[in-house]
Amino acid sequence: MAGRHHFQHYATAGGKMIQMISRDMLDLKKMSPNGNTLILDVRRADEFEEGHLKGAQNIAHTRLLARMNEIPKNKQLWIHCRTDNRSAFAAGMLEAHGFDVVHLKGGYVAWSAAGGEIEK
Repeated sequence: MAGRHHFQHYATAGGKMIQMISRDMLDLKKMSPNGNTLILDVRRADEFEEGHLKGAQNIAHTRLLARMNEIPKNKQLWIHCRTDNRSAFAAGMLEAHGFDVVHLKGGYVAWSAAGGEIEK
């Protein structure tokens, strides 16, 4: 897959190494979310309200553990934040808890700079 590489994270749960798929945020322009995917925006609620990707669900990275039951395990999660830091942390944590994740590099900043569709 073009632009696909593995991103290693240390999983705090169990202390094991995991490999996570990481893609460029702009790859979303070529990929189409469907019933098997969920775009998860892990920025703060105020950031999300200022603008977000169409159809994205928002759970701040600091609230993931408390709200994990709201995240479907039967979908691939496409995770992003403003840039990369919070989403990398969130993706590693969710992967360690058995979720199928794709970390979207570049985040909201790259998406909006490239003219990606934004909802408010």
